[in-house]
Amino acid sequence: MKTGLVLEGGAMRGMFTAGVLDVFMESGIRFDGAIGVSAGAAFGVNYKTGQIGRAIRYNMRFCKDSRYCGLWALLRDGNIYSTDFCYGEVPLKHDPFDFEAFRCNPMPFYLVATDVETGEAVYHEYRGRDDYGFDWIRASSSMPLVSQMVEIEGRKLLDGGISDSLPLRYFESIGYKRNVVILTQPPMYEKKENGLLFAVRLMYRKYPALVRAMEERHLRYNEALRDIEEKERRGEILVIRPEAPLPVSRVEKNPERLRAAYNAGRQMACKRLSELRDFMEIKEVQEPYRAMQGVYWRKVNTALPWETKEEDYEYWFVFEHGCIHHNIYSRFLHCSAVPKDAEPIVFDDDALNCRKLHHSFRGVSLRGIYDDEDGAFLLHFSNGGIIQMSFTGDSDMSHFYRDIFFYTPEYIAVEIEDGLEPDYYQQFFVERLRVPVY
Repeated sequence: MKTGLVLEGGAMRGMFTAGVLDVFMESGIRFDGAIGVSAGAAFGVNYKTGQIGRAIRYNMRFCKDSRYCGLWALLRDGNIYSTDFCYGEVPLKHDPFDFEAFRCNPMPFYLVATDVETGEAVYHEYRGRDDYGFDWIRASSSMPLVSQMVEIEGRKLLDGGISDSLPLRYFESIGYKRNVVILTQPPMYEKKENGLLFAVRLMYRKYPALVRAMEERHLRYNEALRDIEEKERRGEILVIRPEAPLPVSRVEKNPERLRAAYNAGRQMACKRLSELRDFMEIKEVQEPYRAMQGVYWRKVNTALPWETKEEDYEYWFVFEHGCIHHNIYSRFLHCSAVPKDAEPIVFDDDALNCRKLHHSFRGVSLRGIYDDEDGAFLLHFSNGGIIQMSFTGDSDMSHFYRDIFFYTPEYIAVEIEDGLEPDYYQQFFVERLRVPVY
């Protein structure tokens, strides 16, 4: 029985969804497929890439920026969320979307848009960079009246919430029978008729099917919501929703309100996590960093933050349910898959050869990541071993390199026998700060 994840939209109410999904990723919760509508699509794609925290991060950073959203963006290019900045600069430059991780993750991700000519829902499996870039995401999220139509393959498209805000039935129809639905409205919510129908009829008078869909939207939404509530009552689906109305507007400019909605999602996900595992029949907690299977690396030929032009390395630590990516900015990121051009570090018995992985690390689990006094990082494993990410550079950073070392329990024991203080390594896991993996 395939498990599915259904994500409602709701503009910045989607921060609640982002909080739920981040907890899912941190907890190793995986689905066979996902579908998102509007903000559910825009923020939900981060679940497939494994980019924990990305949605709340860039929205808090840019919500007050006139280039990002608001009246000036609407006057400038006809979209209340700027096409060039929101779907160009932010995901390509300021907070890059990981297209490679999206491509490598086999989980299908569907989204919903609305065909302006017919008023009907368009269900599309989004495939990433080569699938019209971010245009499908933009189409699914283009709110009527304040967004331009997005044309793809001859179709004029707008927000998927117009035609199918809650696409549970569609997902069931294509084989997803055990579904988790994330809503952004509290219990007992009922959608009212759109108060701006006069403007809809005027602006879209050339598209009568779209106008009719907007006139009937509240009826279809409420009927779909009653269906969801009945299936929830029968235990056929699991629904995660906020307990009270979220403190955000559709175009929220207050970062603290965005954070509050995001935290509400995190708290609700943590509260329902055990119930979710039971519903999905996860008999054993899927720790994302359990049973290490290998380490991969690749050279990066790009300018680094300190503006050197030397090559650098990035690494992937591969576990049973996910990977940790250590990038050139010295950040540890959760990801779903290793890029195809990354090379495995070969398993070998040479404990300190920085290009070989000692056999004793195979199958172990990660206990924590810590920093030392010199700015290097140490990964502590269940076998008592340590992997050290070492950094070396001169005072002006004109020469800089990083490397990776494997300290096995046997090696540490020999050093202790040779006079090293027994708590030399242990102190890193007691006195140093833990580095969050996100």
